[in-house]
Amino acid sequence: MNPKPSPWLALPIVAAAAFFAPAPALAGASAAAIAAGGLIPRQDSRIALAREVVHISDRKVVVEYDLRNDTANDITTDLVFPVPSYQNEWDAMDPAAQAFRSLKIWADGEPVKYDADAKADLNGIDITKTLEKAHIDVATFGHLNLGRDQHNAARKVFSADYERLTPKQRHHLRDAGIFKGAEGYTLYTVHLEYHWAQKIPAHSTVHLRQEYVPVVGFMQQAPQADALQAALMPAASPAGAAKPAAAQSGNDNPLSGFCADTRLVHNLMAAQKIFAQSWGRSILPHWVDFNLLAEAGWHKPIEDFTLIIDTPAPADDQQTLISFCSPGVVEKRDTDQPQVHLTNYTPGTDLHIGFFNAPTELGGSPVAAK
Repeated sequence: MNPKPSPWLALPIVAAAAFFAPAPALAGASAAAIAAGGLIPRQDSRIALAREVVHISDRKVVVEYDLRNDTANDITTDLVFPVPSYQNEWDAMDPAAQAFRSLKIWADGEPVKYDADAKADLNGIDITKTLEKAHIDVATFGHLNLGRDQHNAARKVFSADYERLTPKQRHHLRDAGIFKGAEGYTLYTVHLEYHWAQKIPAHSTVHLRQEYVPVVGFMQQAPQADALQAALMPAASPAGAAKPAAAQSGNDNPLSGFCADTRLVHNLMAAQKIFAQSWGRSILPHWVDFNLLAEAGWHKPIEDFTLIIDTPAPADDQQTLISFCSPGVVEKRDTDQPQVHLTNYTPGTDLHIGFFNAPTELGGSPVAAK
């Protein structure tokens, strides 16, 4: 079967959670997640995606694939991990995180050595060759130093590659509008992808495993009860109107798009009342985005697809309420690992998974899905 994604199928989960403390601290009230995804073929290669299992937590994303070649000939094709385009956000984000330098890939248990292609554009103009000529690392904005040492002590923010240049070379890059100020700050956009040539022998299957640390979105300031309730339970749309989960990434309100139900909202309102009784405790939501739509780039629908949400470990007398717009019916066989299983599946929406901390004394059912 190929079920149509159900954007209003929500999964609030009550599970033990470790306290989430993102670093570095931001000047704003929230930070957006970066929606990376899975591996895709550069071109239609007649390879069947026989099986895909996606494990998502707020600490790690692991994706496993079985790629099958049903033809009588060996197939070698480029497989790509596309990194979402990004700009220099030195006060909020480490370029290594933006570039997903944590990415690891295995093929049949052997580590894959992939290549990286990074391009840079400034206001629509390709400046890659200019940066490469000056020996500026494109993906890291010239090996940008974020201004903190290993003890989190404040230090100067600077681009190491930029500072190695002669005054004349730095002046040339500033004059071209690529770098600004003495610190070498730049606003060019990076387009990055990791890729390698993968061989799948005739009439055989290759197993791939991919893992990386997700760039988690979060609230730095606790939302007010009325604002939290309004964001999670928006006004109903006309009957039949589509509400894809992907819409939340472009929404100004970071707390929208989780397909929360009334039960989850009531639990969060009760959690806020409990937290209000002690100083320094509050609901600080965070979320993980996954670009599931990219999986539609395979030759055919995914024959066997499983989504597993891995819940955090217990800490600080807190549990987690998790809510997301599920692409199918949630199976409750394991309260710590709720699953969605689909066959002949063509993704119709991205994933936007919200993690909401709450006191363990709140209690409640381990798993509830509407």
